[in-house]
Amino acid sequence: DHALILAALPARLRHRVATAMEGERLRDWLHAPRGTSFYMRLRGLAQYFLVTTFFQVFPLPKKSGFRRSFAQAAEFVESGQSVLVFPEGRRAPRGYMQMNRFKSGIGVLTSDLDLPVVPIKLRGLYELKRRKQYFAPKDMVSVTFGPPIKFDSSKSPAEITEELQRQVELL
Repeated sequence: DHALILAALPARLRHRVATAMEGERLRDWLHAPRGTSFYMRLRGLAQYFLVTTFFQVFPLPKKSGFRRSFAQAAEFVESGQSVLVFPEGRRAPRGYMQMNRFKSGIGVLTSDLDLPVVPIKLRGLYELKRRKQYFAPKDMVSVTFGPPIKFDSSKSPAEITEELQRQVELL
């Protein structure tokens, strides 16, 4: 998904985006759990090095350590980067067409960074996955960017999360 979004951005912006990625997945790629086969360890290391080399990613764990990730996101922003976060917090299961509810962390991060947020909606991926296709015909998949939203500092993280979900659904 992040590759599609990056490809939809103008070239001048594409290389100035840091993408939050599931922290547990990154950790497991780098340090495979005990009992993982040699082939799977090698595959995980390759995935880790490819994704960290070609995409500026940072871990955003689900269970703990997210404050450290929020601090890293702030560092990216301070250095002139944009931060790409998938607020659903998990991948949709195969065959699941509806968007998952946004996790509250997006409201906390938005409130902490106090920056405008650009809602983004991907369309066509469900059909692509359902067909088990890896390459899409032209116009099958689209990326829609909404207008930037600046939230009032009086809004709670829960209100921000709810409003962002609504804005993405409206795209």
